Amino acid sequence: MALTLETAPAMEPIAIADMRGYLRLDGIAEDNLIASLITAARLHVEARIGRVFITQKWRWDVESCPPSRLEIPLMPVSIIDSVKLVAPDDSESLFAAERYAARILAGKARINLVGAPPASGEALRIRFTAGYGDSADKTPDTIREAIRQLVAHWFETRGVSAEAPPSVEALLASYKSVRL
Repeated sequence: MALTLETAPAMEPIAIADMRGYLRLDGIAEDNLIASLITAARLHVEARIGRVFITQKWRWDVESCPPSRLEIPLMPVSIIDSVKLVAPDDSESLFAAERYAARILAGKARINLVGAPPASGEALRIRFTAGYGDSADKTPDTIREAIRQLVAHWFETRGVSAEAPPSVEALLASYKSVRL
């Protein structure tokens, strides 16, 4: 089951100018470094909590004989754009709407297959849109603060410590999924 980013976010949840102020920097000499640290911190936090922040388009390829109930492994999902059947030659065809039921509740997307699963050698390709919205201010403040603190930590240590400080982990703790 492979996830592929098809359309990256149009912006980062933290602007370079905002991060420069957070770091108490006056000039723009470090802007390229700050920009790359913001992107790296966003990717780190997204991977850590299984959520994406600014609107992104994704593809999820589910190999042959999927379980009857699928949960898209990213949150928050806003739209399931398409569900397609993928033949062994990688050609796609629409998966009939009566063969599945999709539900999005609080950003968590589930797809229940109805009837017989895809034939042997066939797979499902699910395209979906995820993220809190198209602008940085839609990202929750605690996540934005975690990204700021992580960027500041990496900026100050400059490669000495890649681990997130405990304060970042504490800010992210409430966003981690717990399976019961």
